[in-house]
Amino acid sequence: VINPSKNFTIRPFQPSDQEAAKRLVLSGLAERFNPFKPELNTDVSDIAKNFSVFLVAYLDNELVATGGLKFETETSAKVVRMSTAKVYRQRGIARAILGELESLARFQGINRLTLVTNRDWLEAVNFYQRHGFRLLEHYMDETGFQGVRFSKDLL
Repeated sequence: VINPSKNFTIRPFQPSDQEAAKRLVLSGLAERFNPFKPELNTDVSDIAKNFSVFLVAYLDNELVATGGLKFETETSAKVVRMSTAKVYRQRGIARAILGELESLARFQGINRLTLVTNRDWLEAVNFYQRHGFRLLEHYMDETGFQGVRFSKDLL
């Protein structure tokens, strides 16, 4: 998908995107979490294998954003690894990726999306709420991660 008014292109992940996509996702997490533990994020070491759908956004030949889906059942999928390089945020790139993920999910027969993010990552929480996701629960896992779980029904 080319968005000429915004000068960025969104397309499916290709193996040649592996290192740049991994670097982008991990750097976004490192920005947010201190201490950051890359060993908890091994899924980005083999994107082609670990995600059902994975999109990348390019601007001037630079990979600037990512987003993926993991199919959970025949009718539900989890939105994962939404990440935009800091200098390219607030340009509509993440919104465009999320829109493409929703379209691809619908095409695959998915009628419900879920996602998890950090409870205190207010930019992410607000982003998902603005785009129709509703809060299901706050929780803390065995590692101490304090998260929020969202869902969105696709019509």
